[in-house]
Amino acid sequence: MNPQAVFCPNIDCPARGRTGQGNIGVHDTKDERYMCRECKRPFSATKGTIFYRLHTDPVTVLLVITLLAYGCPTQAIVMAYGFDERTVKKWWRRSGEHCRVVHEHMIEQRQFDLGQVQADEIKAKMQGASVWLAMAIMVSTRLWLGGVVGASRNQDLIAALVAKVRRMALCRPLLLAVDGLASYVSAFQSAFRSPLPRPPRCEEEDPCRCRRTARGYPPCGLPAGGGGSPGRGRLPRRRSQSDTAAAEEEYVPCNPCRPRCPGDSSPARRAVP
Repeated sequence: MNPQAVFCPNIDCPARGRTGQGNIGVHDTKDERYMCRECKRPFSATKGTIFYRLHTDPVTVLLVITLLAYGCPTQAIVMAYGFDERTVKKWWRRSGEHCRVVHEHMIEQRQFDLGQVQADEIKAKMQGASVWLAMAIMVSTRLWLGGVVGASRNQDLIAALVAKVRRMALCRPLLLAVDGLASYVSAFQSAFRSPLPRPPRCEEEDPCRCRRTARGYPPCGLPAGGGGSPGRGRLPRRRSQSDTAAAEEEYVPCNPCRPRCPGDSSPARRAVP
């Protein structure tokens, strides 16, 4: 037992997360328990691991999990070691949950200069069913970035994998290597695309030439009821003197917040709200 390599797991302890500070001592050698001198609370050496509160030897548990990881059937492990099938599945589930938490804390909460990422998917067969597993790795270091499991190889499966890669990628040049599945192109474009602000349509040099796209505000200098270039399939209508007078009364400026455009030399007219 090495008390210098562990820290107090108590959330309320002021020395939580500190190692090598001399605040951890050996409480019970037989049961492998430590004592924190700050909060005066003992804790087990297996706290926070998959062996916590297990009565089986940790070496045996690791052997069983290794066999499961390499595809050994559960029934074979039950017959070889004499464990109950529910116990073996409980160890398998606990180890998977522990690995997921460690991976999220150590890998997915950080950002890397990935350089090149390779993504691929594989179909895994189970008893009476099959699932798709999409995975991605960092090519330069062979770092496993994560995986997503889905019932089918669809757009949602690829988008979830790409979202994981996007959270861990720095803003650097990135080379993506895939197997040619069309879903990767749209997924990577949607995840790595950054929106850019559009320039304003009103130009300071000639603000009267802008075209308002907001509802209720037609282009500058045109009547509120229409006008301008005729649409496709429509013929221009000849205006009469009454139409011209109505247009002068219903003159709409370029910006409704100001009564006149700076580039408009005509006399001020009433702006329709």
